[in-house]
Amino acid sequence: MTKIIKHIGLLSLLLITTTSFAEQAPFYCPQKHGYVRIGMTESEALAACGQPSSIEKSKESAVEQVPVTQLIYTTLNPNPVYEGYKLVYRMWSLPIGSQGSSLEVDIIDQKITAIRFNGESTNASSVCNNRSFAVGDLADTVFTACGSPSHVNQTFVNRRVKSKTKPVTWIYSSDPYQPTFRLIFLDGYLRAIQ
Repeated sequence: MTKIIKHIGLLSLLLITTTSFAEQAPFYCPQKHGYVRIGMTESEALAACGQPSSIEKSKESAVEQVPVTQLIYTTLNPNPVYEGYKLVYRMWSLPIGSQGSSLEVDIIDQKITAIRFNGESTNASSVCNNRSFAVGDLADTVFTACGSPSHVNQTFVNRRVKSKTKPVTWIYSSDPYQPTFRLIFLDGYLRAIQ
């Protein structure tokens, strides 16, 4: 049981949030009354926080959470039955049978990273007014082709950090009145504080 809990704890340590790198405020180390920030070297962190209580070397690669914007189009139908009411039809239409379809486009760093048409993955699409866009294109090509999406979803995907080394976790537990904290290093730089 303790082995499972330790394994789950270790896996949770491997999730490193990209947004926390830029936005995280300095963290206070009570042992030496210093501050650490994401991006510091191991020697700088050692000077600020002192020797850790223990060090764990992970066997797994580090994973980071990357923000994704999902554009979801549910009102795709280039040939509505009532041509005179095209704008109203597009506003209120739902995918029904062969007349409707759904399109999901995932955007990371202003680039298309995935396209799904009716739930099936594809590398490119031209379902919006016969204008094509593909994985790797800029996000603007989707808006130019399809217009505004029916829904926009903000989420995260887990992506392995490209590194030949595994994360190293320094664990600090000074006394019962101070909470335990962890400094996670990758390639000699502080990547996360937990």
